[in-house]
Amino acid sequence: RFLYCVIVAVNFAKANEFQQHQYWMIRHCSLGMWVVVQRFLGVILTQLYGMMYDIKNITASFAFQGLFFLGIGIFGIVLSVATGEYSILLLKKKVLVKSKCIN
Repeated sequence: RFLYCVIVAVNFAKANEFQQHQYWMIRHCSLGMWVVVQRFLGVILTQLYGMMYDIKNITASFAFQGLFFLGIGIFGIVLSVATGEYSILLLKKKVLVKSKCIN
């Protein structure tokens, strides 16, 4: 879907439909931002976990690490995609209000 969004965005730009291009570029960027969200949450949550339980120099099992990585990855995807779609919704409302003011 990441590559699909950029291909659709470029096609809209070539067709001079810049509003649609903007929407699809927001989708493209939000699909890439989940990695940043995942890494940020991973660092924060592991630090909090270590501070809460006063754990020093103990390594979690590979199974726990994998499930933790998967869980924050899914949360990162949901959060970044939802934020991107909400941004598009706000932009569409702004365009609608602008068009009503002009008419």
